[in-house]
Amino acid sequence: MVNQTTTPAPTPTTGPPACGTSYCIIDLGGSYPVFATAVNDQGAIVGGAGGHAFLWRAGLMNDVGTLPPAPNEDASTSVAYAVNALAEVVGASGGFGLGPMDGLRFSGAFVFRKSMDYMVPPSSENFAFEGQQAFGVSDSGTIVGIDQFRGFVFGLSGKPYAIPVPPLSTLAEGNGTVATAVNKSNEVAGATTVGDEPSVPAIVHAFLWKEPDSGTLLDLGTTGGFRDSIALAINDAGTVVGFTSRGTGGDSYNGRWIGNRDPDTLAFDQLPQNGRAFVWQHGVMRDLGTLSGTSAALAINDGGTIVGTSGDRAVAWFDARIVDLGALLPPQSGWHLQAASGINNRGWIVGWGAKLGERHAFLLRPK
Repeated sequence: MVNQTTTPAPTPTTGPPACGTSYCIIDLGGSYPVFATAVNDQGAIVGGAGGHAFLWRAGLMNDVGTLPPAPNEDASTSVAYAVNALAEVVGASGGFGLGPMDGLRFSGAFVFRKSMDYMVPPSSENFAFEGQQAFGVSDSGTIVGIDQFRGFVFGLSGKPYAIPVPPLSTLAEGNGTVATAVNKSNEVAGATTVGDEPSVPAIVHAFLWKEPDSGTLLDLGTTGGFRDSIALAINDAGTVVGFTSRGTGGDSYNGRWIGNRDPDTLAFDQLPQNGRAFVWQHGVMRDLGTLSGTSAALAINDGGTIVGTSGDRAVAWFDARIVDLGALLPPQSGWHLQAASGINNRGWIVGWGAKLGERHAFLLRPK
């Protein structure tokens, strides 16, 4: 059960929207720093604000609480990563270690259904129930994420335990997977270590799992000039987006750590930040290009519109044409949009950016 004894009253949206020619931008409010991660077709938005996961609806931001901290942790924190059509929210909760060098450690995934919160049960196949995060949820309630070193699929076909995502690599050690997204057909996307020979860092490829628990993972490969890839989103047509990497630099060399996700930047460990956004469709992976520097595709709707980030700017790909979303706002808006992390089928886009020196979460709503 999530601890909600100190949950504050809902926080209202901050100020009136500022409108450009195409979009109006709405500041979601909340205690800073704030970032939005996903939006459903009914307009419910989730993310993190001031160290707690939130659910924003109809102009009000609701704190969904945290899991109780572990004995060796200080104050609790949480972040929400996804929301389905029923406004079921999934994410992760953890705490800060008590030692001077200890940082944030996620200790468990959560599911928020109305006023009830549950831990995601570990699988029967020796999952550690440690470092667990839930990254995606389908409208039927299937949840995907990471449990220590293995991706998981929970809630499939009434199974009481999570199904582990098997790696495509056969290394002596360092095999790892992460499940990042799931669609209405329960097709799962994510990343897995690949190959039979050790490599530093480990080689990681995006995958598509069309039939979890029965079929095999489909290796989506990578684009020319890039070694690694990770899938970050999938729409109901089975189109997958994410980003590729050259596989150089970075601090983490063990492939099993690919599931670790930074709660502030949403970046995944293992893949260094020198890659390009991609879209995979009908068996072909295509480079989406960049405005400058690294780009990453973070979400896609059923109409094929893709959103993400490029060179510290929130972007969208409309019919494969990249657009700086910040350029669509009026100059006096005061925003620098840094990342677009979610889009629904109504064209609503959410993410975060800098405003008055603080990180704010935004909603871009088409005019």
